[in-house]
Amino acid sequence: PFTVPLVMSSPPLSSSSSLSPQDQDALTLSQLSSISASIASTTPFLTTEILPLSYLFSSSYASDDEDQGANANAAGAAQGEGEEEKGGSGGGRRTWRKQIEDVGGRYGGYRGVRGDGNCFYRAFVFRLAEVLCAGGEGGKGGKGGNGDGNGDGDGNGTTTTSLPPHASPLQRRFFSLITSSLTDCSSAGMDSTTLSVFHDECVDLFASLPSSSPSDVLDLLTDEGGPSEYITWYMRALTAVRLKADVDRFSLYLPEEYFGSMQSFVDKEVLPMGRECDQLQIMALCEYFGVGVEIVYVDGRRETAKVHRLGPEENEVEIVLMYRPGHYDVLYPKAKDKD
Repeated sequence: PFTVPLVMSSPPLSSSSSLSPQDQDALTLSQLSSISASIASTTPFLTTEILPLSYLFSSSYASDDEDQGANANAAGAAQGEGEEEKGGSGGGRRTWRKQIEDVGGRYGGYRGVRGDGNCFYRAFVFRLAEVLCAGGEGGKGGKGGNGDGNGDGDGNGTTTTSLPPHASPLQRRFFSLITSSLTDCSSAGMDSTTLSVFHDECVDLFASLPSSSPSDVLDLLTDEGGPSEYITWYMRALTAVRLKADVDRFSLYLPEEYFGSMQSFVDKEVLPMGRECDQLQIMALCEYFGVGVEIVYVDGRRETAKVHRLGPEENEVEIVLMYRPGHYDVLYPKAKDKD
C-alpha cells in the first residue's frame, strides 16, 4: 500500500574531511537551501481544504488491509513537512489512533500549515484574520468560526489603509493595534524604516478584513508571490517587542544558554525566519494581541489529548491550534447543527 510519511525525510547533509571549514559551511548552506526549496515546491503555506483528523493516522501508519489511496495525497499535503516531527512518539499504534479519535470527537477538522519552522506564526495570524473577517465572534465558534468561507463581506478582498464604516468594534481594535505597532517596534530598538514594508502589509491585511471572506484571507496568505512571508515575519517582530517590553518576567523562561541575555535570544531564536518557537514566544505573541490560544497536543503518548491554554485570561478572541512535536496546524470547531 501507498504510505504517506508524517514528514518529508531530509537527506543527511554531506561532509567531507577534505573540505575547508568555509567550504563545508557553504556546502551545508547549499543543501539546506535545496531542502527548503523542496519543501516550498511541494507544500503550500496552508492547505486549501479543512481535513478530517483521521488523515493524521492514515499518514502515519499504513496497513495492508487499509486503502490509503483515497486520501494519501491530501494527507501528505497536510503534514508539516520539513520539521523534526514524528507523530505517535512515545506511544503505540493503538494509542495514536485513540488519541486522534479523541481529538476528532471534539473538533471538526484541521488545516495543515507548511512545516518550515514558521508554522506557529503563520497559523496564528491566519486563524486570527480568518476569525476577524468573519465578524470576530471567537475562534471556537460563532459566525464563520468553522472556516467554511461563508463570512460576511463583499468577498473581493480589497485592501485599504483605513476601515470601512461597517467594521465591527473588534475589527477596529485589532486594526488600531497593528497600525500603531510600528511605534512599538521602534521603541524596542528596531529600525522602523526597515520594518515599514512588513508593517504596511499587515496593516493592509487587517484593513481588508471587514470587507473580506475567510476564503479571501486564505487566498491572500497562500499566494506564494503575495505578502504571506512579510506578514509571518512581522509576527516574529511583534513577539520580540513583547519579550523586550517585559524582560524581567520573560527572562525567567529563557533557555539556559540565553539566561541573562534577552537580546541574544531575540536575535537568534525569534527574528530569524525558520526558527521554531517554544512556549515563551507563544506567550509573548498572545499577550501582544490579547488573544487566547488553546493548544491541543497530538503526540500519541496517551489516548486522550492534553489541552494547554496560553494568553490572557480575559480576551475577545480565542483560537485553537493543534501541536504535534515540532509543528502547529489550525484546528476548527465542529460545524453547528443546522435546523
